[in-house]
Formats: sequence, C-alpha cells, structure tokens
Amino acid sequence: GSSLTLSSVGTDDRGNYTCNVTSTCGTTMKTASLDVILPPLVAKFPSSEVTIMEGHPSKLMCNVTGSPVPNATWYKQGFEGWYHSGPMLVLSKKNDAGSYRCIATNEAWYNCGLPYSLFSINLHCTVPPLVAEFPSSEVTIMEGHPAKLMCNVTGSPVPNATWYKQGFEGWYHSGPMLVLSKKNDAGSYRCIATNEA
Repeated sequence: GSSLTLSSVGTDDRGNYTCNVTSTCGTTMKTASLDVILPPLVAKFPSSEVTIMEGHPSKLMCNVTGSPVPNATWYKQGFEGWYHSGPMLVLSKKNDAGSYRCIATNEAWYNCGLPYSLFSINLHCTVPPLVAEFPSSEVTIMEGHPAKLMCNVTGSPVPNATWYKQGFEGWYHSGPMLVLSKKNDAGSYRCIATNEA
C-alpha cells in the first residue's frame, strides 16, 4: 500500500487530500480532510504595569493567536464573577484599577487538553487633583492667635498642595495646612494641587 507522511505539520498543510487508485479494473478515489489546530497564545504586553487617567477611556488589547482563532476573556483578580468577553477592554474609572488577566482558549484547549495561555497586567488609575471649596472666601484672624487654613485636596496619586500669596512673587508654602497669625499675613491666598495626573 501507499501512504502519505507529512512531517512538521503546520497550518499551511490544512486542506483536502485525495488518493487515486487506478488498476485494470478501473479507478477509485478517497478524499480525507486535514485540519491543523494550534494551541492558544496571548502575546505579551509591552509592560505589565499600565496607568490610565480617570475619565479618559483607555483600551487594553489582548492579542491572541491560535487555530481555531481563540476566544479572549478578561478576568479581574479579587472580583469573583467579573469577566469581559472579547480581546478589547475599555477602562476609564478609578475603581477600574487592579490586576487583570487575559486568558485565551480554543478547541485545542477544550478537546486536546492543551494548556490555555494567559497574561497578567496591573492597572493603575490616576485622578486629576481637586481642591474642595472653602466654607467662606473671607477669613478674619486675630493677631497673635494662630489660625489654620486647610486646603482639602483629593486625587490619585495623592496630590501635593501648595499655597501662594497673591502679589508676593516667590512666596509659597508647601503642604495642605497654612498657619497665619501676624498682621502682615493679611492678603489673598491661593491653594493649588498637583499630581501626576
């Protein structure tokens, strides 16, 4: 009998193979179909640490290869039951921060017991700084009796607060609390918050 041996089978070898047998009695043929499956593979991200800014949607793409084309599913670690089907994950909120895994599976994984492929990524979210409004824009202090002005700031990473006195170039105070007690402390002050966002 005759046989056909394919060595180092790849996806290019997919297709129909026909065997023709001819003799004095005639010709007969049989066709066999060859399918090649490849285990799923997730391409590595450029970095396992990603930072996004709140309110600015960012897309994470899980690039998968395999045959048949794998399904990509995202999971958020520590959040049982949370998942997103599909290769693209769009994130924009502060509570989106966390550790994510993209897992690729296909029939090679289901039917042949081949390992699935995964990649983990840590997502950080920055939140632009915000200065809370003061109860009043006018504050009166008594000389010799220290008064504390507090600049309440929020954001992520935690913002740095800096006080500036208007009309006094170069004058500033670092930190959220400003203590005033002297007559020449009178004036207009601004609190500015900054962070990496």
